[in-house]
Amino acid sequence: MQQNYFELFNLPEDFELDEDKLHAAYRACQLKSHPDRLGSLQYSTLLNDAYRTLKDPVKRAHYVLKLQNMSADLETDTRLDPYFLLEQLELREALYELSASPENQDALSHFRNRLSLRKQEKIGKFLTAYRAKNYESARNNVRELQFFCRLDDQVRDLLC
Repeated sequence: MQQNYFELFNLPEDFELDEDKLHAAYRACQLKSHPDRLGSLQYSTLLNDAYRTLKDPVKRAHYVLKLQNMSADLETDTRLDPYFLLEQLELREALYELSASPENQDALSHFRNRLSLRKQEKIGKFLTAYRAKNYESARNNVRELQFFCRLDDQVRDLLC
């Protein structure tokens, strides 16, 4: 069985975590792992995968759901709330219109701020559902969060 990422870093198994403690634990584990040790490459790969997973809220949400035998994989389940899908269409249309004019940097920044608020809202809803052990609701919220993250990535690319 693959080692639990939280156990690897000696952190409590929870969605909420102290990123400073995560980083400190990661650095401490890296220092223990010397390149000449047998199996060090596999251990380093495990450390890096675990750190990237726990550092990113979306990946961490997927991971804690996986630990509960739940998958938030979009390819295996395409059911989403119709109102959410309509919102996504409207947001994508608004982004398309904003991206057509390079002078819309302020509008793009405002749009990105709106996305950030929606992402925080979804993280909050995910956490509430996860804490209540309502893993189906948590799963739906993380799936929706992914859409906002992808849009945010597109806006970030336009702003660069």
